[in-house]
Amino acid sequence: MSKQYEFVKAEQRSPEWFALRKEGITATEAAVIAGLSPYKTPFQLYAEKIGKWEPEPVGEAAIRGILLENTVAEFYEMETGREVRRSNGIVRLKELPWVMASLDRTIVGEDGLVEIKTSTSPRWSLYPVPPEVEAQVQWQMFVTGAPWCDVAALLGGLVFRIERVVADVEYQTDLYRK
Repeated sequence: MSKQYEFVKAEQRSPEWFALRKEGITATEAAVIAGLSPYKTPFQLYAEKIGKWEPEPVGEAAIRGILLENTVAEFYEMETGREVRRSNGIVRLKELPWVMASLDRTIVGEDGLVEIKTSTSPRWSLYPVPPEVEAQVQWQMFVTGAPWCDVAALLGGLVFRIERVVADVEYQTDLYRK
């Protein structure tokens, strides 16, 4: 990966991590701004960013996803033979520090990324990678310069799937312009 970005250390879900995320647009938020998120509207995100709306606490599905993240990463390593490293912080563009991402995993010795998902949503049967996840990983690749991102998904609790998303500069530019 090119070093167009800087890494700011902050344990995921720590007060420092949440504070850093308020300073810019993260990969998940890029999908919201693009109107692709089924969970939050662009207006809700705007109101949240200016302190006029407090989002609901994460639900049980999100908590299960957090708890299963390491297990899904281990499945990925077993299936691919690749070693992954947890990213404990935020990456952001040096020249545009508001453009940021919180990566799930990087791959040791390779330029790719791994985004981990757990879901029971039927959206995963409609798309190889749902549009909001596609936007999320394209933003991550925009920030890091990574050429691809594997989406490792545990679906319905038992089905494990890996879908590779290749960097698309035109798509990334469209996201940035929104």
